[in-house]
Formats: sequence, C-alpha cells, structure tokens
Amino acid sequence: MITIQLVQKEQKVLKLRYKNKTTGGALSLLDTTITLVIKKDNVLITKNDTDFDKTLAVQGIVKVTLTSNDLDLVMGNYRVEIKTVFSDGTIDKNVNFILHIAKSFIED
Repeated sequence: MITIQLVQKEQKVLKLRYKNKTTGGALSLLDTTITLVIKKDNVLITKNDTDFDKTLAVQGIVKVTLTSNDLDLVMGNYRVEIKTVFSDGTIDKNVNFILHIAKSFIED
C-alpha cells in the first residue's frame, strides 16, 4: 500500500490521476461523484465531490485541497479511502493509501 507523508497543519493539494485499468489511458471523471475519507480511531475527515477541482476531469485528473485545519492531526498513520461513483452506478473504491502525518517544526 502506498504511503504519502504530509506535515501537521500544512495545507496541501492532492492531485489524483485515474487510469483505465484495461487500456492504461486516462479515465474521464466528468460524470462521477468522488468522496475522500481520512480515518483513524475517532478521527474522520471527509472531502465531498464539491470539494474536488474537476477542471481536468475529462483527462482523468482531479485535485482536492487538504487545509491546515484538516491536517491539524496527531502524528501517525491514517487510512485514506477514495470512493468514485460513476454515472452508470459503478462504484470504484479500490483507491486506498496510508497518510502519514509528520510533526511540524513550526509552533503556533
């Protein structure tokens, strides 16, 4: 499983690229609903479809911003699940990764 490391309280834009599993080409995300969930114990952060920048969706690329408030988390590993629902009702939720939150060296 992939691990992505981010720093506590540091805003970050995640760029996600979807590919067709058969052809390897870009998978259009125009008619999709995407949800990203970060979870661990009692922590649950959700980014809904309206939080995603779909400017390049036809090319299989979307972006979502994790704000400094979203990333105001205790150091450690969090599980991330991305669920994509296509207009035909097909659901792809096989995109999972570990988000490792590292300590910020800058204090408030």
